[in-house]
Amino acid sequence: MSAEAQAHSPQERSWSWAPLLAGGFLVIALPWLQRWLYLFPDGDHLLYYSGDFVELAAQRGYFFHTLAQGKLVLWDPLMGTGQPFLSYLFDLFNPISLLSVFYLQEGVLRNEFAQTILAVHCSIAGLGAFLLGLQMGLGRTAATIMGMVMGCMGVVVAHSHHSMMIQTFCWAPYVFLFLQRGRQKSPWLNGAWAGVVFGMCFIGGIPQIFYYVMFGVGLYVIYWAVLDIRQGGWRRALSRGLSVYIALGIASGLMALPNLLHLLMAALGDPVGVHDAAALAGKHRVIFSQQMSGHWGMLVSFLAPGFMGISDEYTSYVGILPLALALLALVYVKNPTAGFWKLLTLAGVILMLGGNFGLHKVLLDILPGYELFRVTARWVFLSHLGLLVLAGYGLAWLFSRPQAADLKPASRFLAVVSSLLLGLILAVLVLSSLNIPGQNLNSALPVLSMLGWPLFMLCALWWVLHRLARGASFRALGLLLVALVALDVGFFYAPMTAWDRGSFGKDPSLISPEQDQRAAHMARLAAGDWPSRVLANRGEIGGFLGELYRHRLELINPPGGYMDRMLPLGFWQIWWHKDQNPRFLDLLAVKVIENNNPLLKATRDNWVLVGHSQSAAPLPPGGTVRELALDTRVIFAQHAAPGDTLARVTLVDQDKAVHTWPLRLGQELEGKGKVILSLPQAVPASEVILSSSHPRSVVQIKALTADGVKLADRVFSKPLDTGFRQNLRALDKAFFVSRAAVVEPDWEYGEALLSLDPSRSLIFRQAPPGYQPPQKPALTPGGQVKAQKWQDEKVELTVSAQRDGYLVMSQSAFQGWRARLDGKPAPIFKAYGFLIAVPVPPENTGSAWSTMNPW
Repeated sequence: MSAEAQAHSPQERSWSWAPLLAGGFLVIALPWLQRWLYLFPDGDHLLYYSGDFVELAAQRGYFFHTLAQGKLVLWDPLMGTGQPFLSYLFDLFNPISLLSVFYLQEGVLRNEFAQTILAVHCSIAGLGAFLLGLQMGLGRTAATIMGMVMGCMGVVVAHSHHSMMIQTFCWAPYVFLFLQRGRQKSPWLNGAWAGVVFGMCFIGGIPQIFYYVMFGVGLYVIYWAVLDIRQGGWRRALSRGLSVYIALGIASGLMALPNLLHLLMAALGDPVGVHDAAALAGKHRVIFSQQMSGHWGMLVSFLAPGFMGISDEYTSYVGILPLALALLALVYVKNPTAGFWKLLTLAGVILMLGGNFGLHKVLLDILPGYELFRVTARWVFLSHLGLLVLAGYGLAWLFSRPQAADLKPASRFLAVVSSLLLGLILAVLVLSSLNIPGQNLNSALPVLSMLGWPLFMLCALWWVLHRLARGASFRALGLLLVALVALDVGFFYAPMTAWDRGSFGKDPSLISPEQDQRAAHMARLAAGDWPSRVLANRGEIGGFLGELYRHRLELINPPGGYMDRMLPLGFWQIWWHKDQNPRFLDLLAVKVIENNNPLLKATRDNWVLVGHSQSAAPLPPGGTVRELALDTRVIFAQHAAPGDTLARVTLVDQDKAVHTWPLRLGQELEGKGKVILSLPQAVPASEVILSSSHPRSVVQIKALTADGVKLADRVFSKPLDTGFRQNLRALDKAFFVSRAAVVEPDWEYGEALLSLDPSRSLIFRQAPPGYQPPQKPALTPGGQVKAQKWQDEKVELTVSAQRDGYLVMSQSAFQGWRARLDGKPAPIFKAYGFLIAVPVPPENTGSAWSTMNPW
């Protein structure tokens, strides 16, 4: 123990094993006691916080069910039609998660097991903070308080339904524990142990939280390097830290190898990763990265949880006494080690403010990967870690027997704050007694509770300071503070934050007859010769994914916007402008749509043509057209010469071209303006096809009218049954397309994707071997596909092609798929960067199939 650390707690230098073991037991047991409401044996009192863990339980269940059968299946055949698992379920190789193999019920992981695993990780976190406090020489009382706060603090309880966040964050104290040890002795050994727990943090579950811990470790390295250089030059800095950090890097890489290998495999084919750059271009990058930024009002939650009724993302409660002790450390503890934790706390507060703080836009440019994470308020994880360590320093300072004169300012400050709280309580009581409408004692009780608890805690701390100034023994006072902190973070906060959001006596992961009946009904509606899908709102399906798995129902689950994960089928590309691209329902083979889905009402009346892409606008059935009017704009034509044809407009009647007009640069197209295309007389027409004729130019058609009637693309559907509609234009899960566009730049790709007609044109992110630009619009698909067999891991198809084209399967192009055409291996290209596309020559009548064998 360093001399610097010894100065904080001289009375605890001689450890007694009984109090030490008692403190360790308390920090391990408190998370279980706090979650007694979750695990209470009486079913009528079970509390399920925010529907914990229901969203992904079925997917985990599928993975562990196959693992129990000896198969390592790294993709999900139902959710998102072929999603690489670890792109979303990042914790599957967490050794603790492997216990799931033994706790499956009907192929699904139940809520109680997930809650148990969460409590295990909270206990691990508390023990880590406890050991960190002992390593730093703060004494067993301070270490005990640090452990209790780590395992039960607000950010942990509030994110109970984000279990992987806790699985990731719980290892952070151990990383700093071994880094601290490595600077003092055995650098290679302690650096390796730091790497092991850092690797556990990586495979814990949430890349975002790991990024925060990684940031904290980086800040630690820089902080101590600067101090060492100032004290002894580069030689001291290298001798104190280099071997520790090298060992950390090697050990963490080996520990995280399973996840790293799988992510590398997924990245090799890039089945869905292209959406990141496309969606985060330009203003979307800023908008996405500052979603749910923290605000100054969030700081109130440090003192009074639930006072403002804020989202759990903004919860920042660490307990009243720990916060007060941390403030004492900020003012009175002045040493280099404490300085790092002050810096970490400050960095967390600044970063959690996100878009509400000017530094945010600078960090977007200088901090690699910063733009990939939303919910900026989650940086409060780092602030919590810093505050709990500072709380340990504050208590160690109190027990180091400071002079009475040093305690007087703190006592006065506590007295002033307590007086203000007491005044507020009296004011609330007066208002509740004045018979003001809506104001009575019952309505005032929540406010009185939120104000009375801090008052009680601050008065207790004031009394402790008063007794210490009079020379009282620290043992009884330390026991009192430990008891108060346990009562605070263990039992006062958790029920308050969970009460309004939880449900009692009803396990949301339980397969109920009503949910099972609804899932079976959806499966019947989607049944047919081809497997089809249901487009369901996220909120509707969140409670019964297990039932959907049981009935083998494929569904499209609109994402909440997790750009740091590779979403299935390039969802972010499809849903980034979800109100503008209804035709992608066809692409996804969605035949059943819930009535309340917003895409049923969406229309598209704006098209962008680029790289030989093709779009379409339907005309009213049985109508005629004499004149088309287009509001056009040439966005980009750097590689086009005057007179070059940039696009074509084709009038179609029952798959036959009635007339085609070229749109030439400098003639029909002159920057921007209205273009009139007319015929000598009205002709029957059913559709207008808009096609790009230039590989690089970009033409926007902002409005299209036929004889004065504005045209738009939309979803065509009819009622099916209560709550559902049938998509009348849905494509099958495998279809033939003869025309392909190549669109590489990110912003152009996104615009073309919103405009595309997927039934007769597809997009490649880069030109595949043998690609030939199309010479004319595709009026028909150019081929037919029939299914002979369709299973999760094997598909057999019969393809009949009238011209060159591609067999497109709306399955994620996971690298495990293999294709054969007429018995010979065939290459797999990536349509849209994420779907399977197999090139097919004309007049082919053989069979094509794709297989993916599990490991």
